[in-house]
Amino acid sequence: FTHHLPSTLEVQPVVIQLQRSCVQAGIELASVQIQQQAATIDRLARTKLNIILRGNYPAVKTVLAEVMGRYSNISLRRLSMRSSLQGQLTNATNTETETTAVLALWGAPANPVQNPAPSASGH
Repeated sequence: FTHHLPSTLEVQPVVIQLQRSCVQAGIELASVQIQQQAATIDRLARTKLNIILRGNYPAVKTVLAEVMGRYSNISLRRLSMRSSLQGQLTNATNTETETTAVLALWGAPANPVQNPAPSASGH
């Protein structure tokens, strides 16, 4: 499956898509933190996006589904949702939530360095 993964990970388009999806859904992208891990011969490249979203549950779910559906090399590593006290007191159907999610973008492992062929002169 690794030959389907990109050799370089571009985070900016994912963040832009998150921002657009949040605006369209009417929720807040409160925080984005990015951590990159370079590929090695035996390990995939990975960029973790730690995000915090604030808004109603259906909209948050829609945003996460849109972003994950758009990029085949993204996975959801962790998800935590917390309802706001105000939404619980009013018993609203669209309770506001604060959602913390960790998304991972995956890239191909590093290619092994090929040794150059020995020169014909033997040096």
